[in-house]
Amino acid sequence: ASLRGLTIRRMPPLSIHANTPFLMGLSLQNQKRRLPSFSIEVEDYCGDVLVDKKCYFLKIPSGRTQQTSYRHTLPRRGRYGFPTFRISTKFPFGLFRKSRLADHQSDVVVFPELLPLSHLPAALTAQAGELASERRGRRGRFHGLRDYRAGDDPRDIHWRTSARRGRLVLREYEEEAVRQVTLYVDNALSDGEQRDPAAQAAFERQVSWAASLGAFYLQQGFGVRLCARGAGAALPLAVGPHQLPRLFTLL
Repeated sequence: ASLRGLTIRRMPPLSIHANTPFLMGLSLQNQKRRLPSFSIEVEDYCGDVLVDKKCYFLKIPSGRTQQTSYRHTLPRRGRYGFPTFRISTKFPFGLFRKSRLADHQSDVVVFPELLPLSHLPAALTAQAGELASERRGRRGRFHGLRDYRAGDDPRDIHWRTSARRGRLVLREYEEEAVRQVTLYVDNALSDGEQRDPAAQAAFERQVSWAASLGAFYLQQGFGVRLCARGAGAALPLAVGPHQLPRLFTLL
Protein backbone atom coordinates (compact mmCIF):
# COMPACT_ATOMS: atom_id res chain seq x y z
CA ALA A 1 0.00 0.00 0.00
CA SER A 2 2.88 2.39 0.71
CA LEU A 3 4.36 1.81 -2.76
CA ARG A 4 1.10 2.19 -4.68
CA GLY A 5 0.11 5.50 -6.24
CA LEU A 6 3.58 7.04 -6.17
CA THR A 7 4.75 9.14 -9.13
CA ILE A 8 8.36 10.24 -9.34
CA ARG A 9 10.23 12.46 -11.76
CA ARG A 10 13.68 13.98 -12.11
CA MET A 11 14.65 17.64 -12.18
CA PRO A 12 18.16 17.74 -13.68
CA PRO A 13 20.15 20.98 -13.48
CA LEU A 14 20.46 23.17 -16.56
CA SER A 15 24.22 22.66 -16.80
CA ILE A 16 26.27 19.56 -15.93
CA HIS A 17 30.01 19.31 -16.53
CA ALA A 18 32.15 16.17 -16.47
CA ASN A 19 33.98 15.47 -13.21
CA THR A 20 31.99 18.20 -11.47
CA PRO A 21 29.49 17.31 -8.72
CA PHE A 22 25.88 18.30 -9.36
CA LEU A 23 22.52 17.92 -7.64
CA MET A 24 19.87 15.80 -9.36
CA GLY A 25 16.48 16.89 -8.10
CA LEU A 26 13.69 14.38 -7.44
CA SER A 27 9.98 15.01 -6.99
CA LEU A 28 7.81 12.28 -5.41
CA GLN A 29 4.02 12.60 -5.44
CA ASN A 30 1.55 10.45 -3.50
CA GLN A 31 -1.56 10.23 -5.70
CA LYS A 32 -3.56 8.14 -3.25
CA ARG A 33 -6.75 9.80 -2.00
CA ARG A 34 -6.55 8.82 1.66
CA LEU A 35 -3.52 6.76 2.60
CA PRO A 36 -0.07 8.25 3.26
CA SER A 37 3.13 6.47 2.27
CA PHE A 38 5.77 5.81 4.91
CA SER A 39 9.52 5.15 4.84
CA ILE A 40 10.05 5.43 1.08
CA GLU A 41 13.56 4.95 -0.30
CA VAL A 42 14.34 5.99 -3.90
CA GLU A 43 17.36 4.86 -5.94
CA ASP A 44 18.12 6.07 -9.46
CA TYR A 45 19.53 4.24 -12.48
CA CYS A 46 22.07 5.78 -14.87
CA GLY A 47 21.92 3.47 -17.87
CA ASP A 48 21.74 0.01 -16.37
CA VAL A 49 23.86 0.93 -13.33
CA LEU A 50 22.32 1.82 -9.99
CA VAL A 51 23.52 5.20 -8.72
CA ASP A 52 25.22 4.83 -5.34
CA LYS A 53 23.04 7.51 -3.73
CA LYS A 54 19.69 7.03 -2.02
CA CYS A 55 16.91 9.48 -1.22
CA TYR A 56 14.68 8.87 1.81
CA PHE A 57 11.14 10.12 2.49
CA LEU A 58 9.84 9.49 6.00
CA LYS A 59 6.17 10.26 5.27
CA ILE A 60 4.29 11.53 2.22
CA PRO A 61 0.66 12.43 3.00
CA SER A 62 -2.04 11.62 0.45
CA GLY A 63 -2.23 14.08 -2.42
CA ARG A 64 1.06 15.73 -1.45
CA THR A 65 4.39 16.13 -3.27
CA GLN A 66 7.83 16.26 -1.70
CA GLN A 67 11.16 17.14 -3.29
CA THR A 68 14.75 16.26 -2.54
CA SER A 69 18.01 15.78 -4.43
CA TYR A 70 21.10 13.61 -4.49
CA ARG A 71 24.67 14.55 -5.28
CA HIS A 72 26.35 12.80 -8.19
CA THR A 73 29.31 13.14 -10.56
CA LEU A 74 29.54 11.88 -14.15
CA PRO A 75 33.06 11.08 -15.36
CA ARG A 76 32.94 12.01 -19.06
CA ARG A 77 31.20 14.39 -21.42
CA GLY A 78 28.40 13.06 -23.60
CA ARG A 79 24.78 11.99 -23.41
CA TYR A 80 23.56 9.92 -20.48
CA GLY A 81 20.22 8.16 -20.09
CA PHE A 82 18.42 7.77 -16.75
CA PRO A 83 15.70 5.21 -17.55
CA THR A 84 14.10 4.17 -14.27
CA PHE A 85 13.90 4.33 -10.46
CA ARG A 86 13.80 1.67 -7.79
CA ILE A 87 11.31 2.58 -5.06
CA SER A 88 11.37 0.51 -1.88
CA THR A 89 10.13 0.49 1.70
CA LYS A 90 10.74 -1.43 4.93
CA PHE A 91 7.48 -0.21 6.45
CA PRO A 92 6.01 -1.21 8.86
CA PHE A 93 8.44 -3.28 10.93
CA GLY A 94 11.71 -3.18 8.98
CA LEU A 95 11.85 -6.97 8.77
CA PHE A 96 11.87 -7.13 4.97
CA ARG A 97 12.15 -4.78 1.99
CA LYS A 98 9.49 -4.44 -0.68
CA SER A 99 10.50 -2.70 -3.91
CA ARG A 100 9.31 -1.96 -7.44
CA LEU A 101 10.69 -0.24 -10.54
CA ALA A 102 9.18 3.01 -11.80
CA ASP A 103 10.05 3.91 -15.40
CA HIS A 104 10.87 7.54 -16.10
CA GLN A 105 13.22 8.29 -19.01
CA SER A 106 15.49 11.33 -18.75
CA ASP A 107 18.37 12.18 -21.05
CA VAL A 108 21.01 14.66 -19.95
CA VAL A 109 23.92 16.12 -21.90
CA VAL A 110 27.12 16.37 -19.88
CA PHE A 111 29.33 19.24 -21.01
CA PRO A 112 33.15 19.00 -21.11
CA GLU A 113 35.05 19.47 -17.90
CA LEU A 114 36.13 23.05 -17.24
CA LEU A 115 39.81 23.45 -16.40
CA PRO A 116 41.14 26.20 -14.11
CA LEU A 117 42.64 29.08 -16.08
CA SER A 118 44.51 30.85 -13.29
CA HIS A 119 47.73 30.37 -15.27
CA LEU A 120 46.32 32.10 -18.36
CA PRO A 121 48.88 34.72 -19.47
CA ALA A 122 47.58 38.28 -19.45
CA ALA A 123 49.11 38.87 -22.89
CA LEU A 124 46.68 36.38 -24.40
CA THR A 125 43.72 38.67 -23.77
CA ALA A 126 45.61 41.75 -24.98
CA GLN A 127 46.55 40.12 -28.30
CA ALA A 128 43.06 38.94 -29.15
CA GLY A 129 41.54 40.64 -32.18
CA GLU A 130 39.87 43.93 -31.42
CA LEU A 131 38.17 45.54 -34.40
CA ALA A 132 37.00 49.11 -34.90
CA SER A 133 34.16 49.90 -37.24
CA GLU A 134 33.82 52.98 -39.39
CA ARG A 135 30.64 53.98 -37.57
CA ARG A 136 30.63 56.65 -34.91
CA GLY A 137 29.78 55.47 -31.45
CA ARG A 138 29.15 56.70 -27.95
CA ARG A 139 32.32 55.13 -26.63
CA GLY A 140 35.44 53.68 -28.22
CA ARG A 141 38.71 54.98 -29.59
CA PHE A 142 38.99 58.75 -30.11
CA HIS A 143 38.20 59.71 -33.71
CA GLY A 144 38.24 63.52 -33.84
CA LEU A 145 36.45 66.78 -33.07
CA ARG A 146 33.45 68.40 -34.73
CA ASP A 147 31.05 71.23 -34.06
CA TYR A 148 28.28 70.62 -31.59
CA ARG A 149 24.84 69.95 -33.08
CA ALA A 150 21.45 70.05 -31.42
CA GLY A 151 20.68 66.71 -29.80
CA ASP A 152 24.32 65.74 -29.14
CA ASP A 153 25.27 64.50 -25.70
CA PRO A 154 26.68 67.40 -23.66
CA ARG A 155 28.98 64.98 -21.85
CA ASP A 156 31.07 64.71 -25.02
CA ILE A 157 31.76 68.46 -25.28
CA HIS A 158 35.48 69.22 -25.31
CA TRP A 159 35.41 72.33 -23.13
CA ARG A 160 39.01 73.39 -23.56
CA THR A 161 38.82 73.42 -27.37
CA SER A 162 35.37 75.01 -27.22
CA ALA A 163 36.77 77.89 -25.13
CA ARG A 164 39.67 78.36 -27.53
CA ARG A 165 37.49 78.39 -30.65
CA GLY A 166 34.62 80.32 -29.13
CA ARG A 167 32.01 77.69 -30.06
CA LEU A 168 30.97 74.29 -28.73
CA VAL A 169 33.12 71.42 -30.01
CA LEU A 170 32.30 67.75 -29.53
CA ARG A 171 34.51 64.67 -29.26
CA GLU A 172 33.76 61.81 -31.68
CA TYR A 173 34.57 58.14 -31.04
CA GLU A 174 34.84 55.10 -33.26
CA GLU A 175 32.30 52.46 -32.37
CA GLU A 176 34.17 49.31 -31.35
CA ALA A 177 33.18 46.05 -32.92
CA VAL A 178 33.32 43.01 -30.68
CA ARG A 179 36.72 41.51 -29.93
CA GLN A 180 36.92 38.11 -31.57
CA VAL A 181 38.63 34.80 -30.84
CA THR A 182 38.57 31.67 -33.00
CA LEU A 183 39.18 28.26 -31.41
CA TYR A 184 40.50 25.49 -33.67
CA VAL A 185 39.90 21.96 -32.33
CA ASP A 186 41.42 18.99 -34.15
CA ASN A 187 38.85 16.35 -33.25
CA ALA A 188 40.35 13.55 -35.37
CA LEU A 189 41.91 10.45 -33.81
CA SER A 190 43.58 7.72 -35.84
CA ASP A 191 42.58 4.09 -35.36
CA GLY A 192 45.64 3.54 -33.19
CA GLU A 193 44.93 6.59 -31.06
CA GLN A 194 41.34 5.48 -30.52
CA ARG A 195 42.67 2.32 -28.90
CA ASP A 196 45.29 4.19 -26.84
CA PRO A 197 43.99 5.31 -23.40
CA ALA A 198 46.71 7.98 -23.17
CA ALA A 199 45.74 9.46 -26.55
CA GLN A 200 42.07 9.43 -25.57
CA ALA A 201 42.85 11.19 -22.28
CA ALA A 202 44.90 13.82 -24.13
CA PHE A 203 42.03 14.37 -26.56
CA GLU A 204 39.52 14.79 -23.72
CA ARG A 205 41.81 17.35 -22.12
CA GLN A 206 42.03 19.21 -25.43
CA VAL A 207 38.23 19.41 -25.62
CA SER A 208 38.09 20.60 -22.00
CA TRP A 209 40.73 23.21 -22.75
CA ALA A 210 38.66 24.51 -25.69
CA ALA A 211 35.54 24.67 -23.49
CA SER A 212 37.43 26.50 -20.75
CA LEU A 213 38.93 29.06 -23.12
CA GLY A 214 35.59 29.59 -24.84
CA ALA A 215 33.83 30.14 -21.50
CA PHE A 216 36.54 32.58 -20.41
CA TYR A 217 36.32 34.70 -23.53
CA LEU A 218 32.51 34.73 -23.70
CA GLN A 219 32.34 35.87 -20.09
CA GLN A 220 34.87 38.61 -20.87
CA GLY A 221 32.70 39.98 -23.69
CA PHE A 222 34.60 38.49 -26.65
CA GLY A 223 32.98 36.97 -29.70
CA VAL A 224 33.97 33.29 -30.02
CA ARG A 225 34.05 31.05 -33.09
CA LEU A 226 34.74 27.33 -32.98
CA CYS A 227 36.14 25.34 -35.92
CA ALA A 228 36.41 21.53 -35.88
CA ARG A 229 36.34 18.65 -38.34
CA GLY A 230 33.07 17.29 -39.66
CA ALA A 231 29.79 18.64 -40.97
CA GLY A 232 28.02 20.77 -38.41
CA ALA A 233 31.10 20.92 -36.17
CA ALA A 234 31.48 24.68 -36.37
CA LEU A 235 30.08 27.44 -34.23
CA PRO A 236 29.53 30.82 -35.92
CA LEU A 237 30.34 33.95 -34.02
CA ALA A 238 28.77 33.75 -30.56
CA VAL A 239 28.73 36.73 -28.21
CA GLY A 240 27.75 36.83 -24.56
CA PRO A 241 27.61 34.34 -21.66
CA HIS A 242 24.13 33.20 -22.75
CA GLN A 243 25.87 31.45 -25.70
CA LEU A 244 27.78 29.11 -23.38
CA PRO A 245 25.27 26.22 -23.74
CA ARG A 246 25.68 26.35 -27.57
CA LEU A 247 29.45 26.11 -27.25
CA PHE A 248 29.37 23.36 -24.63
CA THR A 249 26.76 21.32 -26.49
CA LEU A 250 28.79 21.40 -29.69
CA LEU A 251 31.91 20.29 -27.84
